[in-house]
Amino acid sequence: KNGNKLTIEINSSSVKIEGQILSFVTLRDITKRNQLQEELERSEQKYRQLTEMLPQTIYELDMFGNITYMNQTGFEKFGITSSDLGTSAFNFIIPEQHEMMRINMIRSLTENYSTPGNSYTAVRKNGETFPVMIFASPMNGKEGITGTRGIILDMSEHIAMQNALYESEEKYRSLIEKATDGIVITQDGKLKFSNEAMCEMMQYSEEEMLNRSFFDFVIPED
Repeated sequence: KNGNKLTIEINSSSVKIEGQILSFVTLRDITKRNQLQEELERSEQKYRQLTEMLPQTIYELDMFGNITYMNQTGFEKFGITSSDLGTSAFNFIIPEQHEMMRINMIRSLTENYSTPGNSYTAVRKNGETFPVMIFASPMNGKEGITGTRGIILDMSEHIAMQNALYESEEKYRSLIEKATDGIVITQDGKLKFSNEAMCEMMQYSEEEMLNRSFFDFVIPED
């Protein structure tokens, strides 16, 4: 009456009353339902657009561990395409870790548990392996949990940097320990480190020198 438009769903059937054929019509206002559907589609589109922009792998699995969604980054990381959707996620984790993965998935599905980050060795389609960390949480629908979704971080660069740092530290430590000159580290006026050459020079053990003032080892006149 006020000019506002509604979206309606009409169902009709024929009925016979007192020998006359009449139409029995029901009308249902589905305006709000359609609005909710449009909002849901827009929200889903935003989610998909966001996941496609991320540099991390985003995935979704059904209740049986089959891949139902993976973003473009995931396709590139694992060397797969959309034709591989529907395959088991276990195909992309080394067999030795399948049992651990199965336990974590069951826990997510039965206990509504979000994984804080589990380390695995992933397998690309061509057989190459690389270290990953997976963060997962259950997907909830109207009828309960429908699967899991999560983020996969490629840890290759991080681990390579850790190894390089460790090697560098080892080289530094070896250089200091094998030096023929006495080397010490002081902090707040106290000795915190003394290499082997310094200990031999002063005829003290490192334990005897630690946490003492460096002035203890210099004659008062100097």
